[in-house]
Amino acid sequence: LTGDGEKLAAAARQRHRIVEAFLQAIGVPDDHARRDAEGIEHHVGDVTLDCMAQFLNQAAPDDSPPQHPADPPSEPSTDQ
Repeated sequence: LTGDGEKLAAAARQRHRIVEAFLQAIGVPDDHARRDAEGIEHHVGDVTLDCMAQFLNQAAPDDSPPQHPADPPSEPSTDQ
């Protein structure tokens, strides 16, 4: 992919992650959330997507970003 293509692909992955994580946060089973996110991500507006992301960030414990099931677990901080 070109540089622009890489940016578009990264944005599409991020949209999918936000939508899927939001659906899971409101109780949609993982397999349904994954499948439904495939369609929703193409139709959801930027304002709605931003609201979903804000909801997820507020719901995340200890100000950590919400973990997506496909992401590797984050390492605990060693800063003291």
